Formats: sequence, C-alpha cells, structure tokens
Amino acid sequence: VIPTGRYNTVTKAVHQPRLKQPPFKLSVLLGCPTCLVQGSRELTHLASASACFRLTAFVVKVLSLSQKYQAVDSAGIRGSVQWLLGKQESDGSFVDSNPVYHRDMQGGVGGLRGGPALTAFVTIALKEALPLYEAEEDDEEAERQKQEQLSNLRNSLDRATTYLARALNDQSLGPYPVAISSYALALASEDQSAISVAGSRLKELSMEDNSILSLSSSS
Repeated sequence: VIPTGRYNTVTKAVHQPRLKQPPFKLSVLLGCPTCLVQGSRELTHLASASACFRLTAFVVKVLSLSQKYQAVDSAGIRGSVQWLLGKQESDGSFVDSNPVYHRDMQGGVGGLRGGPALTAFVTIALKEALPLYEAEEDDEEAERQKQEQLSNLRNSLDRATTYLARALNDQSLGPYPVAISSYALALASEDQSAISVAGSRLKELSMEDNSILSLSSSS
C-alpha cells in the first residue's frame, strides 16, 4: 500500500487493465510525475510519454514476487528490467531523471535523484526478477535473447552491489540508505566481506530503548 495508507495500490491498478481512471491518476497516487511503466504493454494506457523510474522498479519487484502465486506477463516484466538496466550509470549506480514529487513516497528520506538508497531500491527489484528468466522458451531465438538479457542482468547486479559496497564507506550516510543498502547487499551480493561491513554499519547506527531496537543517525 502506498505510504499514505490509502486503499489504492499499484498492484490493484496493474491487475485491472480497464481501470476507469484518467491517465494521471496512478501517478498522482504514487507521488510520481505522470509516468509510464516501461516495457509493459499492459500499463501503457496509464501513462504519458514521460517515464517514472521508481514506479517501473517498484512494479517489477511487486509483479516478480506475485508470480509465485499467479500468472504474470514474464516477457513484459523482463522488458521493464531491460529498460531499467539501460539507466545504470558507469559507476554501477542508478539515477532517476524524473524524481518523485513527494518525499513521503520514500518515507521522507533518501536522495531525490539518486545515491545509494535509490540504487539499493532498484537492486532489490532486479534481484527479485531473476526467477522470471528460469522457464525455457519454446522458440530458440527467444531463448537466446532471454539468456543474453539474463547475462546483462547479472552483470548489472554485480556492478550495483559493488557500488553499494563502496558507498557504505561514506560515514556521513544516514540510517535509511545504510539500512536499505545493507538489505540489498545481503539479498543480491556474493561478496561476504561487503555484507559483513554492511552489518557492522547497521550495528553502529543501532540503539536500544526499552527492548526496542532502532536506527539513529546520532549513534
């Protein structure tokens, strides 16, 4: 559910292709510019030509997780993944050229356009999409293309997690980017040393009050 707690959700919208709402409605609910979930044929009716990076990543993650319980358009989601990969910077990070209007969509924290928090957010979505590449395609050419896309995805994840591991060396990072970066590394990285460092950073920021553990930038 979106941060305001309202009933409307991305998943409700994407599973109702004939949703009778103006094209901007979903974007407004999410705090995004009028946007397009790139790569998905079913969602283009909800959007203008402007693309919302965070929304695409969010839908990729949600639909990738939901495929365990119901059929999804795997090819369409893989198309969205390829679009996301095309937005990766040379240093492995991801930058949003259309930042969200309302920072409460990000919990009121995190950089507007990029940084470790956004890169971690996208990394988590990309990692969750990996199972969509497991089923073998009937067509030989389609299978070849899918395997090429999978190779690009794995390479992108390696670059993103390497960036996050470097970013955690920045002692000025607040608890949110440290927490989400740590989760992304634990989920997607094979570098046990980087995962251990991330855990140590979390412990440095942790504080306990009446048996309640929380993170504080003042720790």
